[in-house]
Amino acid sequence: MCKYLRAACKFLQTTNSYNDLPALRFGQFLCCAGSSYLTFLKEQDRTVASVFLASKKQIPPVLLPLTMGLLVLLIGATFGTMWMVYEVRKEQDAIGELLRVHTSEKIDSLAPFPEELRWQLILTIVLLFVLISAFVILSLVLRGYLNSQKSLQNVQREAGDILESMGEGVITGDREGQISLINREALRILGSSFPRNDATLEELDTRTGLELGSLSARILEQRSPIRHEPFEFHRSDNQVNLLVDGHVLRDGAGEIHGTVLHLRDVTEGELIRKRMQRMEGYMGLGPVAAGLQHEIKNPLSALSLHVQLLTENLRDETDPNIRENLEVLGVELPRISGVLEAFRSYATADALNLREHNVTELVTHAVKLVAPQAAKKSIRVIFERSDPMMLNVDGDRIQQVLLNLLLNALDAMTDPGEIKVRLSSPTGDCMTKIAVADQGSGVASTVAPNIFDPYFTTKTAGTGMGLAVCRKIARLHGGDLEFETGDAGTEFTLTLPVQPDGNN
Repeated sequence: MCKYLRAACKFLQTTNSYNDLPALRFGQFLCCAGSSYLTFLKEQDRTVASVFLASKKQIPPVLLPLTMGLLVLLIGATFGTMWMVYEVRKEQDAIGELLRVHTSEKIDSLAPFPEELRWQLILTIVLLFVLISAFVILSLVLRGYLNSQKSLQNVQREAGDILESMGEGVITGDREGQISLINREALRILGSSFPRNDATLEELDTRTGLELGSLSARILEQRSPIRHEPFEFHRSDNQVNLLVDGHVLRDGAGEIHGTVLHLRDVTEGELIRKRMQRMEGYMGLGPVAAGLQHEIKNPLSALSLHVQLLTENLRDETDPNIRENLEVLGVELPRISGVLEAFRSYATADALNLREHNVTELVTHAVKLVAPQAAKKSIRVIFERSDPMMLNVDGDRIQQVLLNLLLNALDAMTDPGEIKVRLSSPTGDCMTKIAVADQGSGVASTVAPNIFDPYFTTKTAGTGMGLAVCRKIARLHGGDLEFETGDAGTEFTLTLPVQPDGNN
């Protein structure tokens, strides 16, 4: 259509004998202006995609006022042309009537005038056709432009929704390090609360201790992607492990104008990997534990027997040093035996004796067993009995875990207070939870990472196997043992599945 308007413009320009007509001059102007305007729209459409990719921002409809103004001019010109056609027709009728009335007079000078008026009428009709065509074309162009704007807004909205729903953090920045986009997952991973707009990678690095700014600069320098770059930083006293992928951003012309960084939180996977490494190390302990217990237990039993015989033979001995040495032997030999048994229990995967038990009764029984010891320290053990809760568990093993947790809670409290025991199974949850909360001083941050490690203890008389064995028992049932600590105390939570894993 742009081609037709240019042709009409050239045709009107060639009619030199009628250039004095205002309508003709206005038609020439509109045809040329319409042709130039359509060419401008064509060039504008070519840049829409590149502008969208480069800025990711809303493109302002700057062409809308221009288009509406031009349409108003076209409508005015159309009505003006119709009025001119009407006036020309009136003049032609008047001249024809004049020629008929004054046929006897010599009016040779007026002879060419009807022909000129006829050409004026033809040119006016052509101009009217051009104006109407231009009006229709511009209406279609305006409609197409509005549709493209709507489509562009939909694409932007969908792209934004996709970015916000991604499981990876996404950060885009320009060549100067100005952040142009950061999605919700990236904010969650980084734990940052600064505004999304007008922030820089340098500010982000200052808040988190990362080096994303230098990584972005390296990507721009190499002009190639970087994959699986590891980063570590601390967020709310927790260490976070990240893998970052970086790529260059190009505009529609292929020029590099920034970078995009993809952040993956691999903290959970790193913890699982370390746990698997520990488990692989512990798998070889089973045969070693059995061999050690067999090789040490026999001479230990003989030694214990001879200590008993020696004690009986020297029962009349009055030397206090001899009696004290015999008492030490009598205490330490059973302790060695207990350490061996704990090591064997941890290192070997004994089969569970699963039977249906009322977990409420198991908790109640464990609370009764520690009640006398708690009363000596003026500590109340509070357990609000709930409805019977039946689970398939190894009753003796679960009893062992509960007693260990309660005794640890008593040891953690030096002042009178309360130990609260809660049994719950949230609606829709397949796990039953048993929580034991004390009012002690909490677990130190240097101790917390190793609290479930074998032989790790802060007690002078402990073996360090209690919590390690308890967690192993929980995981044999398909559950787990976790804890939360603070200045107000520590809470251990034992989770047990309604349907345990088949580890028996």
